[in-house]
Amino acid sequence: VLIEALRQDCAGQFSVDDEQYGLHLCARLPDGVDDVALSTRLREAGVLAEPLSEFFSRPTDECGLLLGFAAHRPDALRSAVKTLAAVLRSSQPVRRRAAGC
Repeated sequence: VLIEALRQDCAGQFSVDDEQYGLHLCARLPDGVDDVALSTRLREAGVLAEPLSEFFSRPTDECGLLLGFAAHRPDALRSAVKTLAAVLRSSQPVRRRAAGC
């Protein structure tokens, strides 16, 4: 459900890994997008999406969002993706910090 919603509502904004990571999936952001700043904006909008770059011990170019799906009903996942799409559309692109993402 989450992958389908991301591909439908956020087409071109993410590269979604089809691989299974247990209870999460990884949505990779295009080059130059600051996943930490985007995660903050999403949290302010009521959606928890962890920045992928925070899971590395060194600066990395691996930018994205770690999205949990196991504890949520399909309608809640679709609603969260609509919020995610709205946040992406409503603001200027979130540019990468000087080092890493």
